[in-house]
Amino acid sequence: MAQSRIDCWVPGREKQLSRLATGIPFAQAMLGINTQTSINHIEMTEFPIADPWSQLMQQATRRLAEAGGCDYKTLLGLGIGDGRNERIAANIVNSRGAHLEGIIGVDIDSRKLALALKNLHNDNFDGLLKKGSIRLYEGDATTFLNSWNNHQDKPFSGVAFMCLPQTKGMGTSSDVVNADESHKPFEQDWDKYGLSLNAATLSSLRNIASDEATTLLVLSGRLPEKIRKKLINDTGWQINDSINGRVKQDKDTPLDWMLELKDIDDGTLFYDEQGQSLPITEAVNRHNQGLPIYHDVYVYQIQPK
Repeated sequence: MAQSRIDCWVPGREKQLSRLATGIPFAQAMLGINTQTSINHIEMTEFPIADPWSQLMQQATRRLAEAGGCDYKTLLGLGIGDGRNERIAANIVNSRGAHLEGIIGVDIDSRKLALALKNLHNDNFDGLLKKGSIRLYEGDATTFLNSWNNHQDKPFSGVAFMCLPQTKGMGTSSDVVNADESHKPFEQDWDKYGLSLNAATLSSLRNIASDEATTLLVLSGRLPEKIRKKLINDTGWQINDSINGRVKQDKDTPLDWMLELKDIDDGTLFYDEQGQSLPITEAVNRHNQGLPIYHDVYVYQIQPK
């Protein structure tokens, strides 16, 4: 990335990642990549680019960026992963002849930050980044947002990409098992839906967002529409637009926790191969037997109320 400074605040690795000249080789060494190897985009293995969830988020990202919604903005990846959404948006902004204020990425997994660093560096964004910097932070998304004033000197008015876990009791990047203290105020209302992390993050993001901020939020249709809309509304946001698609439920994602939610089953949560609605109990039983079940996924474009 020509003439751009890359600052990465990674506990214990600040010196290695704090400058472009040392940051890229360190990231490549961390990922086991030869410095001479040319790879267009390195995917995080647990969430491939071809995954239907990711495809839907990429579609929403293109739609927003092609309409000019990312021009002259800061891109903020909350659960940045390998940086795919931010990279898509940045390339579209570049093709439109506009620029970005900067790119900020947060992830609890330092390896994913290394992926994002390497992938974003693959593009020639000379002149795209007005401030010439990409800033990456290792840690919990909510904790980062709650300390925003320590890192930034003004409210957030850019575009945020939220791709965070929504399964109760399942640990991934931005782990919901080892929940951060900042999530606890939201556990009483949202833990039973597997949404404590998302509620905490949306609320903290709203606290620092200006009226011009936009967020792309991906939510599973395993929970009914009234719950999804309540999450968005209660954390201070409103829906401007949305897209959705049907996906096959991952085999390795536990669903037994949803048996406690039979009272919210509105007949639109799970489906079989023919598109017939399945009650939660039947869906979970089929899933545990290794039989395919399907559900919808939504990407919401939201703005502060």
